[in-house]
Amino acid sequence: MGLLDKQDKKDLKSLLTALLALVFVTIFGSSVFGTKAILDISNDQKVEIQNELFEEQKKEYYKQSISHATFAELAAEASTGLLKNLYVSRMNIGENKVEKWRCLYVGQLSDGLGFKIWQNVVMQNEYCLVFAGTDQLVDTKQYFSMLMDEVLPSQIQEAVVVTRNFKTYIGNAQVDKLFIVGHSLGGYISAYIATEIIQYELQEDDPVTHIDTKCIADDFDISKLQCITFGGPGIYYTGTYPGVSLTNWQRKKIELDQQKKFDPYLLNYVVKGDPVGNLLTKYLGHLGVTKILSPGSVSEEEKKEIGEYCSSTASFNNIIAFLTGNIPGVIGTVFSVKALYYHMPWVYVEYINQNK
Repeated sequence: MGLLDKQDKKDLKSLLTALLALVFVTIFGSSVFGTKAILDISNDQKVEIQNELFEEQKKEYYKQSISHATFAELAAEASTGLLKNLYVSRMNIGENKVEKWRCLYVGQLSDGLGFKIWQNVVMQNEYCLVFAGTDQLVDTKQYFSMLMDEVLPSQIQEAVVVTRNFKTYIGNAQVDKLFIVGHSLGGYISAYIATEIIQYELQEDDPVTHIDTKCIADDFDISKLQCITFGGPGIYYTGTYPGVSLTNWQRKKIELDQQKKFDPYLLNYVVKGDPVGNLLTKYLGHLGVTKILSPGSVSEEEKKEIGEYCSSTASFNNIIAFLTGNIPGVIGTVFSVKALYYHMPWVYVEYINQNK
């Protein structure tokens, strides 16, 4: 008997034939045995994988665009006065430039209100309305009426008008989400505007006095609203200052706040030690949810940099003098360089990123 019997030879022949066919297909490609169809499926799969990767990248890009650190950058960018250069030098922003957002509208009204409207570059039906904080002398006129006046501060009145015309600023576009943000005084204004929109929808008091949700978009409701403030003073008087009582509009907001009606829509960030967001809470209470960020130590270089900037800026010194009446004790405690550092928006970005 040979090494291979008849059946073994037959099997070997079949195996060699199959191997030759496989080599032939590999060499000559799409013209034999329907290989083109096989290659087409492979290409489709490659495209599908590429699309999936793109979608994942897009999701991550969008996630970064709506991070609270990015909103702090938007709040800082809205600054229109003496602090803008300082913010730009320390943050990833430029004039009308914040990554992942497109600036659609820039406004500056007669009594000092600055605001901007931004569009998300990924989800283009999502918008951000930003109110500027204090950085010019005209802004300081708001402070005392924030504490005690029944008549709303003038920039609040201007902000109400802006919001009631929001639809026209964006060309009656669809709004899937509206973010309202602000730093410092801009945070106060943002919180007030957000609660006005919420109070309209809740219909728990006269809705005519509040901001109609249809001013944002025809099908807008508060489930699409999110307000985030950074270092803003509280919006209502807490009753710890002699001779000052609550206003009627404050009383209604406090009542709703105690029922946690604002909690799903309004978040306030306050760095511990910030003279505006934290120390002033002795007199002004925040609505919604407040998150306290604990700061680390301030380096001597950072103290020196901010101190030199403040001392070299005449307008800044004028604001401090106006606010404090040139009382050295107040300047030395509330408006110390270290306290001012804790109020800076880039500090909020840093601590928010640390507390993710």
